[in-house]
Parts: sequence; structure tokens; C-alpha cells
Amino acid sequence: MSNNPFPPNPYSPNPHAAGNFQGSGNAANVADAVSAPAISLIVVSLICIVCVLIALGADAFLVFSGIAERMRENNAGIDKETQITIRVIGALVIFAINSVILFAAIRMKSLRSYPLALTGAILAAIPCISPCYFIGIPFGIWAIVVLMRPEVKQAFH
Repeated sequence: MSNNPFPPNPYSPNPHAAGNFQGSGNAANVADAVSAPAISLIVVSLICIVCVLIALGADAFLVFSGIAERMRENNAGIDKETQITIRVIGALVIFAINSVILFAAIRMKSLRSYPLALTGAILAAIPCISPCYFIGIPFGIWAIVVLMRPEVKQAFH
């Protein structure tokens, strides 16, 4: 029998639970916890990058095929060249942001560059610039939550 007069706390963390990083396999547990949100960000950012490349290809087709010259001005009075220029600049910005997120997620998966990993997770959680717009937000938040754990921060050092 134990000398402890108090019963065990049912709300104390289980040292054998999947989310608990205490114990002998600390580095392996942290790597497992970081792996899932990192892979999610990699997949979603790659999907977004492919979509942006397709959109840029479509805009290039419009310009080089001459279809852009036959496009009518929209109701706002913006000419066709300005419309395509705005779309191309927007696509390049989204491409650049998703490239940062992709690179940050790859570094996060290998437990390197904590500031970059956190930056990529934050970028993924921002609406309208995250990978595939709103699809990346939950993965960005998930990555932020995992990255803010003290044992995860320690594993990056």
C-alpha cells in the first residue's frame, strides 16, 4: 500500500498519453506532434501553389492568345490590361507567401528554424493569404498551438 492518504488525481496528465511529452522518448514524441501539422501545411500550400501556377498559366494564355484584347471592360471601368496585371500581381504575392509557408513547414517537420516555423504557421492562419484561403486556417492554428508548447520550443534548440 502507498503511504499517500490522498487518492490519485483523475485530472492529472497521464504520462503515457499521446500528447504528453514527458518521459524517455521526448524528442521522438515532439517530432511526432510536430509532424502532422507540418505535413498538413506542406500539402495545403503545395495545392495552393499548383492552383496559382494554373491561374498564372491561364492569364498568360489570355494575353498571348489575343483573347485579352477582345475582353470587354468591366462595370468599374478598369481596362483589360489592368485587370490582368492586378490578377498576376495578386497571384505572385500568394505564390510567394505560400512558398514561405511551404519552406517553413518543411523546416518545422525537421525541428529546425523555430522562428521561421512559427512565421509560416502564423501566415497560414491569416485569412485570405493562407494556403487555399480558408482551408489553411485550421492547419495554421494547429501548428501554432503545437509550436507554442514549451517542450516543442526546447526541441528546436
